[in-house]
Amino acid sequence: MPRLSSTPWQQTSFFKARLVREMRNVIGLLSDPFCELFAPLIINHDLIEVNDGWCWSINRRSFLESAIQDHQIGKVSPGAFCPYDPARDPDPKYFKEVLENSLGEQDLRNFCADFLKLLSYNQKRHKDKVPCLLGDANSGKTSLFFPILGLIHHGNVATVTKQRTFNKSMITPFTEVIFIDEATTWTIGTF
Repeated sequence: MPRLSSTPWQQTSFFKARLVREMRNVIGLLSDPFCELFAPLIINHDLIEVNDGWCWSINRRSFLESAIQDHQIGKVSPGAFCPYDPARDPDPKYFKEVLENSLGEQDLRNFCADFLKLLSYNQKRHKDKVPCLLGDANSGKTSLFFPILGLIHHGNVATVTKQRTFNKSMITPFTEVIFIDEATTWTIGTF
C-alpha cells in the first residue's frame, strides 16, 4: 500500500501543536542555566526597548542608546518593548492633568514613585505595601493604569471585575499586577 507523505505545512502545523502542548517542559529545559542545547536568554528587566535600539532604564529613569552591547544581542533582551521616539519631548498631558487635579504635591510624588515600582520586576518582598488607586467612577483610574498594561504582558495581570469573582488560581508565579476594576474600600479590605 502506498504511504502518504505529509506536506511541509502539515509538518509545521504538527510541530507547532506539539510545541504548544509541551511548552512548560520546553521552557523548563531552556531556562535551566546548565542547559547544553542553548545558552538561556537573559532578560534585563531594568530595560524597556523603544525605537531604533534605544532603551528606557527604569532604575536610571532615562533613555540609553545601545544599552545592549553588540556582543550581547541574542543573549540579553529587554524586559519589554514599547514603540516610542526617545528624541521626542514627552507630552503626558492627560496623565498629568488627572494627577494634578486629584493629588497634592506630596501625594503626587508618592503616586509617581509607586507607579514606577509597578515596573520593578520581582522586587516586591512578602508583606511590602503595594500601591492601590481608589476613586470615584469615571475619575481616570483605568486610564492611569493603561501604560502599565502596555508594558506588562496581559497574561501576567490578574484582572478582577464586578462581573468576575476573584479566585486564587488567577495568581500564578508569573503574576506581576492585580487590577481590580471598580474597587471600593470594602473590596480592598477583603484582601
